[in-house]
Amino acid sequence: MIDLDELRKLAEAATPGPWEWEEPSDDSYPVGDESLVTTWNEEDGYPKSVVTSWGHDADGVTASAEDRAFIAAAYPQAVLELIERVRVAERQCEVQALGVENTLAERDAAVAAVERVRAIHYPIYPEAAPGVSLCANGECDAKPWPCDTGAALDGAPEPEEKP
Repeated sequence: MIDLDELRKLAEAATPGPWEWEEPSDDSYPVGDESLVTTWNEEDGYPKSVVTSWGHDADGVTASAEDRAFIAAAYPQAVLELIERVRVAERQCEVQALGVENTLAERDAAVAAVERVRAIHYPIYPEAAPGVSLCANGECDAKPWPCDTGAALDGAPEPEEKP
């Protein structure tokens, strides 16, 4: 796992970007040839060096074109922006997870409530045909099964006449 706090510290301490690679020179004994430099100039009018080669007795900076492009693109501000995007996405995921947890808790509470209602509204003779048995709940005044409550739990439309 990437330590975003440590990566932030490293990015904040590094030379600000954007960065770019200098083109090779034609010097016989180049100093700073093909260096990684800032795209902006310092007060002296020159870009700030990020990675510099030594010159005639060194190989310079050796990297593939693809690696050079990636290194130049991964300057500190770009990394800091990516860290912020990750943090925002993580916060959004936490909020969504909380919403899912709340929704699941509400669903569980509703299921439990339906089960409590079904425990007191059921047919006295479940094997009897609909309308023959009576609801076991005494408050239904001996209404035929399914009573209005049982019918509503089973998804029947509301009765046309309301008591």
